Order: sequence, then C-alpha cells, then structure tokens
Amino acid sequence: MVNEDLIKGDHVPLEIKEAFKLPKDMLEYDIDFDQVRMVDAQFKKRVPIWSGQQVLDISMTIDKSKWILAKMNMLRVWPKGFHNTVKKIRSFIKAFTRLGLFENFLTLCVLINTVVMAMDSYDIKPETQKTLEDMNEVFTWIFICEMTLKLLARGPRKYAAEPMNLLDGGVVCLSIVEIVLTASGG
Repeated sequence: MVNEDLIKGDHVPLEIKEAFKLPKDMLEYDIDFDQVRMVDAQFKKRVPIWSGQQVLDISMTIDKSKWILAKMNMLRVWPKGFHNTVKKIRSFIKAFTRLGLFENFLTLCVLINTVVMAMDSYDIKPETQKTLEDMNEVFTWIFICEMTLKLLARGPRKYAAEPMNLLDGGVVCLSIVEIVLTASGG
C-alpha cells in the first residue's frame, strides 16, 4: 500500500512538510550517499583542528591536564531522586566492605570461631558449653552481617560471582537454619 501523501521518490509525508514548513517537492534535496562517503573518506586523512587548541597550546601543560583528569575521575555522577540515595548508600557500603580492616576483622573472626568450635568436646562443663555456644552465636551474627553488607553493596550476581562468597553464604544459610531450629525447639 503506497502512501498517497508522498510524492514519487520522496519519503517525507506531507503533514511533516507542512508542520516544518518544508517545500512540497523535496527531490532536489536528495542526498548522494556516494558523495558523502567520498568526503568522509577524504576527511579521515585530514587532521581536524579544534578551535581551542590555540589556547591550550599556551596554557595547558601535561601536568595540568593530568591534574584535571585526576580531579574529573574522582567525580561521581549520581541519579536524581530515590535512586540517588540508594546509589550513595550502596557506594558507601561497597567502599566499607573493600577496606582491609573489614577483611582482616572477618579473617580474625573466622580463626577465633574455628578455635571456639574446636574447643567443644564430650565431657565439658555446662558453663563452658554455654560460653562456647554464645560465642558461636555472636560469630554467626557477625557472618550474617558480612553477607548482608556484601549482598547490599554488590548485588546477588556479583556476590555469587566470587566462589569464596558462595562458600561463606552457604555456611551462613546453614547457620541461620540452625538458629531457627534451635529457637523453635527442634
């Protein structure tokens, strides 16, 4: 079906021509794409000169440009509204979870928790047993907080992309099941 509003060889509808006050016959404005390609091919051989280069040659040095780039790279562009707050909080949490202090603290918690779990034995005093269980529960909550922070900061896909996080997450999930069963009397 041919649009009756089009003149033969013209691809612009009449209502658009009228809206933009274009001439009714646009055939003389056809673009010769072969000519455009040839001009583009020749243009690549030329070196374009930006009008600001005359000023930059005098005032901009390599050191100044590196300083400007370093400052610009430190800038973050934040979305507007609610997503702004979410992005800023996630960025802060991500920076926190990448701190060496955070990682070292968690490594120390794993080591101490391993020692606490190894201290459990058959003939143990009830007071010592209760202390070991309380310490194990504290470490479990620390690991739950670690997993939650990493999930909030990185998201589930990036969290699961690291094999060590999968292992930690599995252990935390089993610990949560243990806490639920213990609380329900099971």
